[in-house]
Amino acid sequence: MTSFESSLRHYREIAMDEMKSVVLEVKEGRGFENFTDDIIIQANLDGVTSKTLPTRATRDGNVYFNNELVWEVHKKYLRRMKISSAALKVECFSVKNLDKRFRIGYISLKLKSIKEARNGEEIEGEWIKLLGVALGHKQSIPSVFLKFYLQESLSSKEDEGKITSPPLTELIPTLTKEKGLIQIGPVDGQTECFILGFKLIKMNNLSMLCPEDLVSDGGFSFLYTLFGFDVKTETFKDLSMYSLQEKIVIKLRTSISFLRSYLGSNPSLCIRLMSKDMVLGYSKADLRILLPETGISGLPRSIENNLKLFSPANSKNKDEPFISLLMSLEVFDEDEISSAAAASLMSQKGDLNLESVMSSKKDVEVKGISKEETSPPTTVKVDGKDEFLPLQPGNNKKSHVKNRKASNKPYVNDATIYKVVEELEDWKEMQKELFIDKMKHKEKKHLELLSEEWSIKRERLESNLSKVINQNEILMNSLKEALTDLQERKNKVEEKDKLLKFLKDDLERSYNQKLHDLQVTSKRMEDDYKHKVELLERQNREQELKCLDVERENIILKDKVKELDEEINRIMKTSLTKDQTASLLTEVKSLQENLDISDKSKAFFKQQWAKAVREIHQLKTENQESLQLWIKHNKEELKQLGLSGSPSGQISQGMEETNVLNHSERRSVTYDSGDRLSSCSRMSLPRQYQPTPTVNVNEEKLQHLIEERNSLLRTVASNPAI
Repeated sequence: MTSFESSLRHYREIAMDEMKSVVLEVKEGRGFENFTDDIIIQANLDGVTSKTLPTRATRDGNVYFNNELVWEVHKKYLRRMKISSAALKVECFSVKNLDKRFRIGYISLKLKSIKEARNGEEIEGEWIKLLGVALGHKQSIPSVFLKFYLQESLSSKEDEGKITSPPLTELIPTLTKEKGLIQIGPVDGQTECFILGFKLIKMNNLSMLCPEDLVSDGGFSFLYTLFGFDVKTETFKDLSMYSLQEKIVIKLRTSISFLRSYLGSNPSLCIRLMSKDMVLGYSKADLRILLPETGISGLPRSIENNLKLFSPANSKNKDEPFISLLMSLEVFDEDEISSAAAASLMSQKGDLNLESVMSSKKDVEVKGISKEETSPPTTVKVDGKDEFLPLQPGNNKKSHVKNRKASNKPYVNDATIYKVVEELEDWKEMQKELFIDKMKHKEKKHLELLSEEWSIKRERLESNLSKVINQNEILMNSLKEALTDLQERKNKVEEKDKLLKFLKDDLERSYNQKLHDLQVTSKRMEDDYKHKVELLERQNREQELKCLDVERENIILKDKVKELDEEINRIMKTSLTKDQTASLLTEVKSLQENLDISDKSKAFFKQQWAKAVREIHQLKTENQESLQLWIKHNKEELKQLGLSGSPSGQISQGMEETNVLNHSERRSVTYDSGDRLSSCSRMSLPRQYQPTPTVNVNEEKLQHLIEERNSLLRTVASNPAI
């Protein structure tokens, strides 16, 4: 290494010490039940934009992003932005078909209030409601759970005085359905083929995540979200009866640099425990730990990771649910990866591939689940060596219980403690010696492997060199053959040139002949068009003459219209005014009302007249019937007395008087009806029928006749000789 390169590296390290990382962790969101399209969060810091992957909301309106957005900022530039009260603008969009965006709302985060995470300190997040939400969605305002903090720079790149964001928009995973793999980065570059595998090997206390009112008719399943795609496992009915033999295999085609760059901005594998569309628990695993430090030579790599599951409804449980996930990353040639090869790599029962994970249904054997409460140690397998990683706090329930029970004891024997410490020290020394011997043995073995590899590599290089020499000789012979072939082709080309020259002359002759014919045809067509133009001009002149005649007729009609307008004005002047017309209309209306009243009175009078005539006729008939009965009765009495002949004159006289009475009655009724009608016409009111004086006279005459009859009867009784 030259002095210039060393100094440049030194300056770069100094510059990296002056860099800071502004981190925005977008965990989840709620209140998005009114949005059916994909949701993205886009953040802008001083003109540099970064955004999350598109995520769709569940039926409950929850969105799980689990993305981390990072900006690399120089300390001086960051201090300047804080002084100028700069803010990080976070916008939430609803995306349809990756080109139509609708802004749901925004959040403004001041850089002055940013917290700094020191030595891996965990920063608490908070729920923040979106501002600028449309009126139609203000009943349930969406909110996002964010963590906004500052930490030491994690990037090895340096851009003095500028902000750089992860290339999220450049590296977009695409699914190749023909080959059943995911492409990250350009296709035509230098790429390798990787196989990423996941397998659940243990899970505990998952029933603590289920709500009390949960109806699990649809069963449970695990949903893995990575590289922008969702991979769902087989549905199982019981949380304690899940097959631990089920694996998920995903094929990737990319380079190790592109994979490292993509996982630098999207490192998380999101794992969700689902019941239909409801999320019972979620967790995330960092995929960056699968990447080797020294290129693809560090593969294959397998890691067992213990993950705590968090519930969206209740994040604090006494029995913390957790799962143990085995993750593996291997590299293979693309030609070797086929359906048979993939089956041989993951031959266990229940394997799932990306291209068939949503449609295949396989029988899974239930092996049972261990009921241990403590998590096993996390093991990393690298080149056949096992290394133990420390567990995260909170993953071991029994240890916490034992510590609490031990703390309740009031007294511990010091001798026992000293004895335990001495035993631990002895065990430590023994383990140290064993570890040193083991490392020496491994070092020796590693050196032997290196020497063997070097000898094999040397032999391979020598064989390659001999192959290259043979290939060069073959190429020289092929070059000589190519020269002779080239001479033969040159001769053929000269013959073809002569033939082309002859064809060219023939083509020119035919061209000249066709050109002459075309000129003759063009002249003929030109004469025809001139004749047609003359005819059209003649027709145009005729149309102009017709137009002049129409204009003259139009002038005459306009004069007639003026005369008619004057006549109409004259008629309007001689007609009645509006007031006169209104008064005449009111008079006509009043006369019409009087006529209606008269018609109603006439109908009423006709009804009264008919009623009076009926009453008179009824009285007449009753009077005649009573007279006939009376006469009949008198005849019978006279017959009984023997006076049927002598009083015949009296009876005939009585009949005459009866006729006279009837005649007078008719006259009185007629007179009385006339009086009633005249009185009704004068008073315009109905009046009940009253007895006339003629009726009283008839009654008096009848009374007189009765008295005469009685007197005659007395006379006959007193003088029998008569």
